[in-house]
Amino acid sequence: MIPDTVVHAEGTWIMSSGHGFNMAYTINFEKATLDYDLARGPESLRLYEEGQAPRVVALDGPDGYVGELRHMVDSVLKDCPRAR
Repeated sequence: MIPDTVVHAEGTWIMSSGHGFNMAYTINFEKATLDYDLARGPESLRLYEEGQAPRVVALDGPDGYVGELRHMVDSVLKDCPRAR
């Protein structure tokens, strides 16, 4: 961990009925901020750099959930008792 690094994380399953699922995070760098919000759909990832207009960052390939699912299915098919 880098000295003077601060991390805040929160997760909950206690939202009111009908709220639905959402995932969001913000990462602050020295001269930029990266902001992700699943609710924004195709424009979910935005980059804010000092002195520049905010821009959408397009990601290629599947998201992290697809990777998790692939790993789980692969473990089941290989009859692995636990993920490795």
